[in-house]
Amino acid sequence: MLPNSFINQEKDRVFDITRHQGVLSEDLFLGWERTVKAHKNNSVKEANERLRNMVDRLKWGDFNLSCMDSEKICDYCDAIAGRVLRVMPKFPDKVSISELGALEERINEAGRLDVHGLKIDVPEDEAKRLKVLRGAYVRICDPVWWRRKLKRRQRRAVEGVARDLGMVQARVGGYCSNLSLFNLRKQNEKNNKILDSMVAENEAGDTFYLSELQEKSISNPEIRRAELMTRIRGFEILAEKQNYDAVFWTLTCPSQFHAYYAIGGKNGKYKGGSVLDAQEYLVHVWANFRTWLNRNGIDGFGFRVAEPHHDGCPHWHILYFGNKADLEKATIELKKRNLELDGHEDGAQEKRFTAKWLEKGVDERGRKLSAAGYIAKYIAKSIDGFQVGKDKETGLDTTVSSERVVGWARVWGIRQFQQIGGAPVGLWREMRRLKGEERTETDNDFIKEAENEIFNLHEALEGYEDQAEAWAVFNMMVGSGRNTLYKLWKTDEPGLSQITQFMEVDHETGEVLCTDGVKKRNQYGEVVTVVKGLLVDVLGSMQKVKTRFHEWSLKRCDVARERAVSLEGAQPLLL
Repeated sequence: MLPNSFINQEKDRVFDITRHQGVLSEDLFLGWERTVKAHKNNSVKEANERLRNMVDRLKWGDFNLSCMDSEKICDYCDAIAGRVLRVMPKFPDKVSISELGALEERINEAGRLDVHGLKIDVPEDEAKRLKVLRGAYVRICDPVWWRRKLKRRQRRAVEGVARDLGMVQARVGGYCSNLSLFNLRKQNEKNNKILDSMVAENEAGDTFYLSELQEKSISNPEIRRAELMTRIRGFEILAEKQNYDAVFWTLTCPSQFHAYYAIGGKNGKYKGGSVLDAQEYLVHVWANFRTWLNRNGIDGFGFRVAEPHHDGCPHWHILYFGNKADLEKATIELKKRNLELDGHEDGAQEKRFTAKWLEKGVDERGRKLSAAGYIAKYIAKSIDGFQVGKDKETGLDTTVSSERVVGWARVWGIRQFQQIGGAPVGLWREMRRLKGEERTETDNDFIKEAENEIFNLHEALEGYEDQAEAWAVFNMMVGSGRNTLYKLWKTDEPGLSQITQFMEVDHETGEVLCTDGVKKRNQYGEVVTVVKGLLVDVLGSMQKVKTRFHEWSLKRCDVARERAVSLEGAQPLLL
């Protein structure tokens, strides 16, 4: 056993290192002490190596990511952008193909991209390479761009270290750390203030606070949940019409991705993989499985829900509709693929993959059995916890734990819900914009035919009181994948149809600036593609049908909006 004098000397040295680690100072020091005690003071080597690894993960260039001071963050990003302009004052007017490689090196060196873990994704095509390099240059000259990169890296680095220190587990709330939860609330408050102080105005003089538009869009949790359930129930109706069965798969990661046990205590099999490493594992398993489905001609559709375990490690729930015989083969294959890694470990066969066949008809209480009803709780748990009750993993009410789940998804950039198969929801949303609009008066027979087709379908869908039935009919009419009957019409000369995509930014403060009229390019001078309507094939000619009839500009308002207490009765409003 090492002498106490040596342990105390090391403790003083570690304290001097950790006290400079900002919001994680105390937890890093206590984590070092726990590691030393776990080894009965026989060695501090493992504790020192663990601490050194965590401190290194909190470095981004010359910046310590555990520092949350906004002024220091802005100063650092201003310094990087300023250095770029000193080293490379302008982008070359003329660049030959042979000089592209040297130009890429100059941009990398000017921004010290390798030091910051950044890389320019350069295509092989020379013309496209020049465009990409020009875009990269104007971005690294912008302090706001650096600030966005830093904050994203900061969120993930701090959360990753917090997770390894035991700050993300059931005993302390689970799903995400209290640090990330605090930052999420702070950012939401800041966003709300900006939205309450900005208005959108169209050419007809109609104005709306941006916060009003947010409440009537899928950014509103209630509307988001309702739309998801509409589409899931629509898929169930579609499955019933085709006499399909439903299976509910759950994919869980191997033990090496789980940092802590649900009952408390560090998992000895954990190898240090991040939440994104675990998500990448699931993506890889699913991608290979989808390839197998295509190769074997197995069709189906459904929804995937990604949610965290208490320690932040993701797992997937997949509701899939298809032919019973095909689903039985697919279930065997998916289980085999999910157990290829560490499938021999204890409990893997029972817990790593489960498949529940969802029955039809009614249960013993006379309630109708529904696949949509079965997945509803998983949807609600990941949005707002509506009518779910207690969260079994954390013991919290789901109206509380759902906020932590949303925080987890935002920190790691994980897409919570993914439609599998079926018609693209973008086409559905564009179709819904036609409500209350009139057909264009035109002498062009092709355009008239295209508009008639789209408007007639829209009117037919509006005739359904149940939107889930309308979604099912829409899928039958339009098709799925790349072979849909209609396509999105996109233009390279955008207006402000998609408001949030064209907010101008003050490079000093990072705040949104008001705009005055139609903007053709983003803040980096690049033309941005936006959706304008739908494309319809009329006798081999693709005709454009407009679904967005207004151009919108953003303005600051003199009096900020007071946010409504209740959102009851809010309906989606699509601009």
